[in-house]
Amino acid sequence: MWKFKKSLLTIGATLLVVAGLGGCGNSNDNKQSASQSTSTSQVKAAKAAYDKALTQLDNGQVNKAYETLKPYKDSKDEQVSQLANNTSDLKVVKDNLDANKLKNAKTKLADLLEVTKPTEFVKQVKVTNKEYNVVNLANTYYAEIQKYYQAQKYNEAQGSLES
Repeated sequence: MWKFKKSLLTIGATLLVVAGLGGCGNSNDNKQSASQSTSTSQVKAAKAAYDKALTQLDNGQVNKAYETLKPYKDSKDEQVSQLANNTSDLKVVKDNLDANKLKNAKTKLADLLEVTKPTEFVKQVKVTNKEYNVVNLANTYYAEIQKYYQAQKYNEAQGSLES
């Protein structure tokens, strides 16, 4: 009788261990499945943000595109993360132009001018490059006007001002 009870206890304990391990296996499968599902939804969200940002860039809305892509700088989708980082750099260039910090803008702008796609982004880089050239020219004229004015050459200063 004692042997029979001992055998039953051994079989019961074995069944409990097997059932417990089986549950753990399912738990890991569920976790892996949930992880894959989350990853897939993150990729879909990143793609949607990418498409939205392209539309914003096409409309000249660099700041909005930056805000749209900001959460995806480290996206698993290389295309999305690249556009997010490039848009961030373009925003920095535009902010530097607004603050008349041309030296800071020049280096990043030179790097961005080498980007070849997407076309919506390239278009905004070209527009920004034109803005850079206008600001640079305005600074040149401003410095020239100051020199003429200090030298009391008011007619020349006026000519530069008109330019």
